[in-house]
Amino acid sequence: MIALPLTYDEGDSEGVMTWVRQGNGPHVTPMGFEGDGYEARLKSTTIPAWMTSASAALTLHASIRFYPQQLRSTSEFVVYAGEDDATPFSKMGISVVPDATNSKITQTVYRMGTGGTGFVEKRMGRSGWRFEGLPPELELGGFQVRPQAIMFLDSDTVILSGQYEGTLTRVWKVRLSDFAVLDYFDATGDWVHIGMMAQRSNGDVYAGSAANKICKVDLDASFSTGAISFSNVIDCSGLFPEGIGGIEFVTVGGTEYLVLPEYRYVSGTPYFYIFNAGAALALSSLAATDRHKRFLGLPREAQGCCMRSGLLVTATFDGGIAGNSRYGYVKTWDIVTAISSTADGTTLAALDTFDAPSKYTEDVAAHPSTNDLWLGSEGITAVGSDIGGLSWWSSPLDGSLVENHYTVEYDGAGLSTIKLNNRLYDTVSGTSGVAVDCVTVGGPPDAAAGITARYFTGFVRNIVLQDQPMTTVQYSAAVNGDYEPNSLTAYEFALTNSSFEAGSTSGWTNEVGALALFSVPALIPHSGNYCAYGGASASYRGRQRLDLLAQTGLSGAEVDASDSWAKIRWWQSSYTSNQDPGTAGLRNVDGSGAQISISLAGNVITPNASATPTPPWYPRCFSKAIEPGTRSLDAVLSGTRTSGTNQDTCWDDITITVYSRG
Repeated sequence: MIALPLTYDEGDSEGVMTWVRQGNGPHVTPMGFEGDGYEARLKSTTIPAWMTSASAALTLHASIRFYPQQLRSTSEFVVYAGEDDATPFSKMGISVVPDATNSKITQTVYRMGTGGTGFVEKRMGRSGWRFEGLPPELELGGFQVRPQAIMFLDSDTVILSGQYEGTLTRVWKVRLSDFAVLDYFDATGDWVHIGMMAQRSNGDVYAGSAANKICKVDLDASFSTGAISFSNVIDCSGLFPEGIGGIEFVTVGGTEYLVLPEYRYVSGTPYFYIFNAGAALALSSLAATDRHKRFLGLPREAQGCCMRSGLLVTATFDGGIAGNSRYGYVKTWDIVTAISSTADGTTLAALDTFDAPSKYTEDVAAHPSTNDLWLGSEGITAVGSDIGGLSWWSSPLDGSLVENHYTVEYDGAGLSTIKLNNRLYDTVSGTSGVAVDCVTVGGPPDAAAGITARYFTGFVRNIVLQDQPMTTVQYSAAVNGDYEPNSLTAYEFALTNSSFEAGSTSGWTNEVGALALFSVPALIPHSGNYCAYGGASASYRGRQRLDLLAQTGLSGAEVDASDSWAKIRWWQSSYTSNQDPGTAGLRNVDGSGAQISISLAGNVITPNASATPTPPWYPRCFSKAIEPGTRSLDAVLSGTRTSGTNQDTCWDDITITVYSRG
């Protein structure tokens, strides 16, 4: 067994493999190895004998966080064990690839070479979502499950439903700590396809079905008998020609309201319908005239909704309809303000939009303690495709990178078992035909530095390679950091106007040329309303100087005696189509203001920047050692014009962190 934590240094726990760093480093952070998408890589060709054979069993474990943004290349290597070759094939490898249904976002994939140019693969989920688990029963009576409704009873108990290709719905009570089934019941007839559930403030539980009906469900009686027990059926077919798109309750100004988004696929415009809950639930059917209000703005194919942090969250199944290419997303809405003070018939604007864990979204619910949004998925490339796509996922829904712990166990006999967060995700059949000559982290085994050369952008840690399946004890040791007893000290520096939201270039000193700003709507920044670019000059170089001692609280003697390095991170794009290269870097400055040394990341053109005002933004980073005598650090921006009148490299959201081993 080899453990490579990558949270303190760049060596493995056993010290038996020699790791060679490519690119300025160290690449380690408390979140693990940080890939820069350009050249950062660790590689070892000193491979233990037990790992080299193509036919032997092998397990790979890694904890990974990756960005959702459009890739620079066809795939990015995260962890790779296989051929040391310019056209590499892995025995075991995890990469980040374009999403199967939307190439502008990303997902992870497991790939194994089967010999020659053959390989098998299994996609393993989009960025920003944590895998929570599969349905308790993947098949019933030969029919495959489709995850549907979700509703929390408390912080460790959830109600989940799955419908089996129109034959029945099974509803489970599940304990979240181990995903154990505590009870279940079945539903048929009008309730053969329960797609959503919600709970009133008085505790009553209501479910919505594909039969365009709502009912009150007696959970206790249903679990006791094993069959759905219901009352208070409300027919919605006169209200919704194509179906119900969600169900939720919200109290505004002391009145409880029933929120029913409309499902539309074939034609027409979907509405948010708002009803007085007490009055509506006393009716046998609902019509548009029964409403309190209704609003436009809802996307087609709504699949579920819930209240979270005072906002309504809706899930959209596809989003490819009517020219929208997000393919599965969630939106947030200020429904409380709309109910209280927005005119009936108004078109609402979503506050935010997030990509869902797959194209095929289902019902949503907010966890009562963590407030994470949970969402069901019923496929990756099609409804019912891939066992791992029939699952539930969670997200803080804030755009942050979410970590999943991936474990792939190849048995040496043609089967790879994939686990996420120590729960079964899927299996893939295929016999390895690739011997292991090298192991890499962060990039391909034999490639020059380059923005499109398949280097990883993100974080990976807790890598374990071993010749047997991973036990729960070994898994816990890996994810809890037991293989690395030491920790880095991190100092987050405070930059002035680091995102240019001052609406000026204040805080930045020009050295060559003059920094300028783009703003909405001429160009959409990575965040906020402004970003910087190189201005009307053939080249640009500028800086912001930061006092190292003041920012860290260290003395000069402590800085000189420490093993420390600085890391600059920024988001880069370009105003024009694949034209002007740019970069950023760091300068070490002594106490008199004189330069000790300067180092810059690769000066590169960002790919695919052809669609202003919304060009793709790419995360970049660069590390530089803090040399003795350094008293200040300069954050340096640099770019070169190749044609036209402006140096069109764009920068936004710049940060600097110093890491120290003491």
